[in-house]
Amino acid sequence: MSYLQLRGKVWYYTISIDGDKQEIKGLCDKRETERLAAAAEELEARRRASLLDPHAERFANAELRPLVEHLDDYRRHLDAKGDSPKYVDLVVGRTRTLIDLIGADRLSDLTPSAVQNALGTLRKEKALATVNHYRATIRGFST
Repeated sequence: MSYLQLRGKVWYYTISIDGDKQEIKGLCDKRETERLAAAAEELEARRRASLLDPHAERFANAELRPLVEHLDDYRRHLDAKGDSPKYVDLVVGRTRTLIDLIGADRLSDLTPSAVQNALGTLRKEKALATVNHYRATIRGFST
C-alpha cells in the first residue's frame, strides 16, 4: 500500500522499490495519483517475482531518454576509452549529422531504413568512402 501526501496542489506517493522507500510526484487529482501508485506497486511486485524481462525493461527505460542524452553518453564512452578529442568530436559530429537527417528523437527512431535513407542523402553530397565512415559511426553508436 502506498502512502499519499498533498503538497501544494500536487499529490505525492511513496512506494517501496528494492526495499528503499521512494517518494514520487503524482498529479493534482488524488484518484489519478492513486492509480499511478497502484500501477507502480504492481510493476515492482512483478519485478520482485521475476516476471519482467530485465532486457526489455532496460530497453524501455532507455527509450524514455532523449537521443541527445544517449549521444552525450556515447561521447563520454569514447573519452573514457582513451580516444583523442579530435576523433571524439569527429565521430559525435557525424553521428549527430545522421540523427538530424533522420529527425530522430528516440532510439526507436533509428531504424535501418531511416539510417539508409539518411546515408543516401549524404551520398549526393559526399564521397562514398566518407559516407561509409558515417555508416560506421552510427553503427558504433547504435550497438
